[in-house]
Parts: sequence; C-alpha cells; structure tokens
Amino acid sequence: MSKDFIVVGLEAEAVRAVRLAEKGKEFVRVDAFEWPISPVSEGDGEAAAADEAAAADAEPDAADGAVSQVDRLAEIFREIAARYKTREIVLALPLSMMLAKSVRLPLAERDALEEDARSAIDKISPFPDEDLAVDVEDVGETDTEVLLVAAALPEAAYAEVGDALEAAKMRVTRTDAMALGVLRGLWDGIVENKVGRRLVLVEIAGEWDVMVMDHDSPTMLRGLGTPDAAALVRETTLSLLQSGGGAPEEIVVVSAAAPGEDVAKALGELAPVRHVAMEDAFAAVEGCALRTVEGTAIDVTPVVWREALKAARFHRKLMAFLVTAIGLWVLAMGVLVGVPVVYDQMAAHQKELCKRHSKPYGEAKKLQARVQLVRKYSDHTRGALEMLKAVSDNMPDGVVLSSFQFKRDEKDGQGAAATVRVSGDADSPTLVYDFKNALVDVSPADDEESRLFQTVKLTGPSQSRGRHKFDMDAAFGEEDEK
Repeated sequence: MSKDFIVVGLEAEAVRAVRLAEKGKEFVRVDAFEWPISPVSEGDGEAAAADEAAAADAEPDAADGAVSQVDRLAEIFREIAARYKTREIVLALPLSMMLAKSVRLPLAERDALEEDARSAIDKISPFPDEDLAVDVEDVGETDTEVLLVAAALPEAAYAEVGDALEAAKMRVTRTDAMALGVLRGLWDGIVENKVGRRLVLVEIAGEWDVMVMDHDSPTMLRGLGTPDAAALVRETTLSLLQSGGGAPEEIVVVSAAAPGEDVAKALGELAPVRHVAMEDAFAAVEGCALRTVEGTAIDVTPVVWREALKAARFHRKLMAFLVTAIGLWVLAMGVLVGVPVVYDQMAAHQKELCKRHSKPYGEAKKLQARVQLVRKYSDHTRGALEMLKAVSDNMPDGVVLSSFQFKRDEKDGQGAAATVRVSGDADSPTLVYDFKNALVDVSPADDEESRLFQTVKLTGPSQSRGRHKFDMDAAFGEEDEK
C-alpha cells in the first residue's frame, strides 16, 4: 500500500502544500497547491491600501490583526484537510522562526550530542526559562569530528501557528526548515562548483536565509527575515564574521529572480556571486518532503504539538475501538450497552484532569524552585563569616593573614560548592604547615566526626624579607537538596 506525505510550507505571503506519493521505489509529487494568506481582489486594491494605512495608525487595534492572521491560517488548514483528506501534516517553516546552531563534536563524544546540542541552543536562546524541544541533524563528518545542526522552535515563534492548527484540528507529525529544503531540492545547482567554502543566500517570498557551507556542509545557519538591500549585505557580512574560517570562495544566491544590481555589486566585493534560479515555487516545500522521506532531517516539533498528535491518534484508536464494541454489542444482544458511554466518560475525565492539573502543577513547580532558592541562600552555616571564623580559630600565633576570599559557585542548579582562599605570612615555615594541618582537621559545627574542608592546597611558603609568605586554598562540598 502506498504511503503519502503532505508537507505544508508557511511563507510570508502564502501557504504552499505538496503531496508526495510512493510510486514503486520512489516518492514523486502528485499534487501541489497554494493559498494566499491575505487575498485581495483586483477591484479592492485602493481600499486595501487605505485599510492597511489606517491599521498602521491605529495601534490599539494591532491585536485584531493578529486574530485575523490566526483565523486566516485556520481557514487555510481546514481547506488543506478537506483537499487531502487528512489532519496530519509535515510543517516547513522559515529559518527566521527557529533557533539554529552548528555544533562540532569529537567522534568520541558522539554519545553526548543531545546534551551538547541543547547547551548550544540554550546559549543563543532569548527565552532562558523555556524548555525547548531541541533536535539535531548529522550534516558532515571528518576523521576526528562530526558536524551537527541543532535547532529548536521557541514558543514565541509558533504561538499564532499553533492557535491556527488547534482551531482547524490539524496535527503536525514533523517540523522542518524550508531553507534546508531548498538545499535538498536544488543541491546539484548549489554545489555545481567545487569550492572549500561558499555562502548560500536563499530568498523565499521576500524572506532571506543565509548559510555558510564548508566542504558542502552547513557550518552556520541564520534567518534574516525581510531586510532591504543594505541590511541584507550588512547581515551577510556579519554572518561571515560570526562563522569564522575566512572569506568564501563564492556566494550562491538562490531566488526566483536574480538579485538586484546593488545587492550583486555589494556581495561581489566579498566573493564572486552566482545565481541559482528557483523556478519552481514549491521547490522548498518539496525539498522538505524529500527530507522527510529520507528520515534524516531535523524535527523541531514543539512538545505541545507532539502531545496533541498523540492525543488525536489515541482518540482515533479509541473511536475505532468503540465502533468495534458497538458492533459486538449489536451482535451480543445488548450485552455491552454501557461500553461506549463508559469509554467516552473516561476519555472526557482524563482530558478534564489534564486541563485541571496542568496549570497548578506548573505553578507548584515554580513555587518549589523559589522555596529551594530561598532555603539555599538563607543557610549561613557555611557562609563567609562562618568560614572566616573557622580559619581564624585554627590560625597559630605568628601567622598574619593579608587577604581572605570566599566564593560560592552554582553547579547546574543542583547544589553549591564553596572555596576559601587565604594569603599571608608567618614567622617560620613550621607555622605555615601547622596552619594547613589545622585546616585539614577542622570539623564543621554541625558534624564533629567529618571534615569541613574536603581539600586544602598550600602554595609556599616562600621567604621574603624575613617572613614566609604563603597562599592556601580550601574547598568544601555541600550535599544536593532532595
């Protein structure tokens, strides 16, 4: 039985959908259609321009435009569901909506790629409190390291799209970047020349994406939005500086129309410019579809969308089960009369419980984090003053301290460690060593059988002007709060 893929690409001015069907051992495009996001009839040009100008002057009505955008997208998604007889789609989004970062890892650390990818995305994310669904794609490998592309979709970028999907009851099975779809669909034209480094500029419906490719592997990806000519050249130059590695040997501009003379001239100062025509308006979406078939593409579908997909599939399975139960009920003369009602009530009860508990659960977690933070910083048993007292109480006569430093460091939010550094001089080296031994043996106030300092390191003593100078570092650990 053939398997179809429905891939929907969201562009600035239109939504494009491509359907791929399995024909033998290959997948081919069997249908393609587009829906304008803001349709305007020929006779309404002047009225639309006037409405747009009025909307720009009316700041309080800005929210109405956002609602209209959601409603229009929801309407398009309903038309897609009706056209292709499905409510499950693959979504292709502009790179400007995503957080993307290239990551290089030694081959020996391949097992840690998920942790390193999340760390790389967290560093560039403007939303530090958001738990992003980060995915990676292997784009290259050498004898010593592997090159990955890590990406995530922040909530601020997909909020409107998510509302439209929910309104249309559409579910997303995979989320990809259209810029990577362009690479897949027009690969032969893009890498026509064999060069070590190239810069690829992709223009889709007025939105630009930039990718730096070293030996045909993307080492930097960035969405530029809809810049003017000057901003495009400036952001391209900035992207090159951020990527490092020197100037490109060529610049490939992938767009429906050739770049303007001013853009081509400005880019030509960086490297020779070559244009690859994107004659097919559906090339980016079809490229994402082929990436989906190959199964190696990144998937930045948010957790909320994944859960909605699971719930929808569960509901369909549940409904199929109920239909079977009803059939058995008919055949068994009403023995299972209450089965459909019971399962409907169970499903509704579970959904209600999920809705009821999700918000209190989130609030409780936030409160717990605040309480733990307050507890940690309210505990002065191992604070700076207590450490100074412990050092002073165990300092022999003849030792003079010149400095005392106390530092507490956070460790991934799981606990804390503190270090004490003291510097000074003594009448003799013996006093310095006695001081160190005393710090090694000192016990905390709350546990006389243990040691306060886990390690004590001594630098010196060194004689200067009749005194013996030294530096001593002491560190102790704290148990993580459960």
